[in-house]
Formats: sequence, structure tokens, C-alpha cells
Amino acid sequence: MAITQQGWRAGTSGGGGGGLTSLPIENTLYVAKNGNDATGERNRLDKPFLTIAGANSVAQLNDCVYVFSGLYVETGDTFSSGVFYHLEDGASVTNSAGALVRDDGVNAKAINIFGNGRLATSSRGASCVDLTKSTANIECYSISGSNGMILGGACNIIVRSQIVATEGIGISLVNDASGYIQFETLNSSGGESGISANTTTSDDLYIKGMYFSASPLGVLTAQVYNLFNSGLQVITFEILETVCLVAYPICNASEGNYIFKNGLFNQTTISVGFQCVDTKIDFINCIILQSTSSSFNIKNVSSTINLIQCNLDSFAGINIICDQESITYIQDSVLNTDNQELIGANITTSGTTPILVIANSQLINGLPLGGGQFSILAQNLLIGETLDIRIQGICVATFPTSTQIVNLITGTNIIADTDAITVPRNKLP
Repeated sequence: MAITQQGWRAGTSGGGGGGLTSLPIENTLYVAKNGNDATGERNRLDKPFLTIAGANSVAQLNDCVYVFSGLYVETGDTFSSGVFYHLEDGASVTNSAGALVRDDGVNAKAINIFGNGRLATSSRGASCVDLTKSTANIECYSISGSNGMILGGACNIIVRSQIVATEGIGISLVNDASGYIQFETLNSSGGESGISANTTTSDDLYIKGMYFSASPLGVLTAQVYNLFNSGLQVITFEILETVCLVAYPICNASEGNYIFKNGLFNQTTISVGFQCVDTKIDFINCIILQSTSSSFNIKNVSSTINLIQCNLDSFAGINIICDQESITYIQDSVLNTDNQELIGANITTSGTTPILVIANSQLINGLPLGGGQFSILAQNLLIGETLDIRIQGICVATFPTSTQIVNLITGTNIIADTDAITVPRNKLP
């Protein structure tokens, strides 16, 4: 984008994105590959600085630092608090001395970076963006480093292309992280998690993307999503496709409130799916695929899980495990398994008084001869314990021969609405 004599300032625009608005020329500093830090002057388009650091030495609060196309290798604290940076298309900013965009972990900064630039650090073990206390308004083309981003404050981030973590965590959420994060692709090729949350905030956070792939390392905490939030915050993920490339869970959620919507989760190696403990998770219009032998799609332990318009497909495992006072609500969804075990099932329940509601859904065993005996299997119930199952609407269960939605279940309390209809396989057309 060419600069004019009106000057430019980066600022937020409606809809959460970044934009440029006119500002008097005296509030702009310019950085260009033909510049000179010794002769660069504030307000002079014809006398640009050579480095961002040189412009920072002169910039004042609320000034705009306009960075022209080129590679800028910076050192130290590259982006100052309260200054607006616009990186032109083709501008790349990098360093080899720790995080490129940073705070000190104690004092909050106001970071404002806009345009279509590329942000990177080549420092081993460092995050490209490391802001544990600061507000972050960042609009750029790409972010890359050993780790991608650490965010601990209010954020408004749009990455038009990709976030790359070559060794560690792609996005790490800490402290009071909240706001909006959008990317095209997130690629985390190693580390404990692809996206990690260890937060305490009560403000909402929305993360949106097209594609997310992760290869967690072989440690106990290795998950594609590793989620813990002790505040009231709702973290919403709208990532269209998530691929797990190694034999570790798709997600471990151990406290908090989460929504997964409009997502395809593809577990390409032997492992498990979602492990949910003491959480509330809504799955809305999601597909969870276990493409090789696995234990389960979702394990619900002392949590409330809502599946609405979802498709769960487990190659040879259980679709849902309900355990320890769990509440599971399934509406307008399809559960399919090719489990060949005689005691195999779409849904198994275990532990103390779980509650299960199935509304207008299908429980299918995809094997021609029926495979496992059960659609719903209750096990390990103690004397006096019951499993509450409520059937609503039209429910199809394609187990081998039974004429009821549940097959050979003991210790259950079946509550069917008056208009509920169940269709076993042998009654299908």
C-alpha cells in the first residue's frame, strides 16, 4: 500500500479486524530498507529509519510506525507499548534473541500491530509472541517460532495465513486470556500440546480457523487440545478441521466450559478422542472420526456433554463412555462403530448414576452381521444404583435382534416419552 501525504495510522475497525485510518503526517515514522537510523526523522517520508528499533527511539505514544516491504532483523524489545505499527505486505520482521513480540510477564503493554507482515523468531525454544499480561491487537500474514503464541490478556488477533510452532505449543492461553483469535492454518509439529489453556479468566474467548494439525511429543500431557480453566470463561473453538498425527488424545479437558462447533476431528493414529473431566462441553455440528483402532470418541467423567447434530464414528471402539455422575445429552446425532467385540457397544456407562438422554438420534453398528451385542451397555453399577436413560423422539438402534432401544441392560431406569419411537435393525425396511 502506497503511503500518502495524509499519513496513516493503524487502528481497529468494526468486526474485530485491523484497518488503516488517516492521520496527520506529523504522527508517522517510516522504516525502509534504504533508510538510515542516523538521519531518520520523525514526520519525514523522505527520511525513513533503517530499523524498527531506530524508529522506536523517536516514536511517541499513539504514533504510527509504518514499515515498508523488506526483511528486518531486529534485536531487543521490537514493539513498544502504545505505538501503532503497520507492516506493509512483504515486510518480514524477525530476531534471534528470544520472543519477537513480548512483555516482561509483570507489566502489561498495549501491543498494536496491523497490516500484512510476517512475524518470526529463530531463537530456539522461544515463542514468536509472548504476551502473558498484555492486550494484543495483531493483524498479520504469519507467525512462526519454536512456539507460536503465548497470550494472557485481552486479544484481537487475525493471522491471514499460518501460525507455525516448530518444536512446542502452537497457542498457549494463560492468566486472563480472552477475546478473538483467527487463523487460516495452525501447525504445531511438536511439544506438549497444539492448543493449551491454563486460564482463570471469566471473559469469553473465541478461536476460529480453517485447519489445525498437531504432533504432540511422547509425554503424559501430550494432547492436541489440553484445556483447563478455573474461571467462568467460555472458550469456543470453530476450527473446521483438526488432525492428530500421533498416538495421543485429541483433547484432554480437565475443568472449564467449552464449545466445539462446525469441526471435523480426524484421529489418524491409534489413540483415544476427547477425555472430559469436570467440564461442560457442547459439541455442535461436529464430526469426530477415529480412523484406526481406538478406545473411544468421547469419555465423559463427572461432566456435562451435549452433542447436537454431530456424527461420531469409531473404527473399532466405543463412541461414548459415561462415567461417574456424568450427564450426556445426544440430539439429532449419529453414533457409529464397527466394534466386533461381543460386549462392544455404541455407548457404555459405568460408575455412579450417570444420566443419558437420547433424542432423535441413531446408534449404529456398521458391521453387516451386527458386531457387538449392545447399543447401550450398563456395567459396574453398584447395588441400588440405577442408570437413567431418557428416550425422546425417533431413535434408531441397529443392534442385532432386540426390539428395544436398550439390549440386555440391567440396573436401568428407562424413561421413554409417550411419542418416542425406537427402531431396531431387524425392523428396518
